[in-house]
Amino acid sequence: MVVDELDKLIVDEESIDKNGLVNLLFGKVKVNKNGEVILDEKVLLEAGPKKILYFLLGKKVAAMKITKDGLNEAVDRNEIANAVGVEPKSVSKYLGRELKGFVKSTAGNFSVANYNLSKCKGYLHE
Repeated sequence: MVVDELDKLIVDEESIDKNGLVNLLFGKVKVNKNGEVILDEKVLLEAGPKKILYFLLGKKVAAMKITKDGLNEAVDRNEIANAVGVEPKSVSKYLGRELKGFVKSTAGNFSVANYNLSKCKGYLHE
């Protein structure tokens, strides 16, 4: 069997470091049985981009653990704005600037790619 050395560079977008995600969010984000993301008071005091990132990571957990029709990891800017207390215009600005390398957009809905978790950890712990 021939092994292509370039295969070592291919990222598996589906795999996720669950332990790393738990360590990143523990004590900062909770998810209720309906899939609602609950941010800790300390997180709500963070700057807008960090609050957004914590919220999107919480949505990832909700999508992975809660089986409910219509529950999706990717959310639009209005849902983000309502959840974190930031104006929709500001959410758009943060998603397009500060969070550009962390967040992906699909049809106007935003989520964090699994392969960006370590990058998120570095940013959230600055």
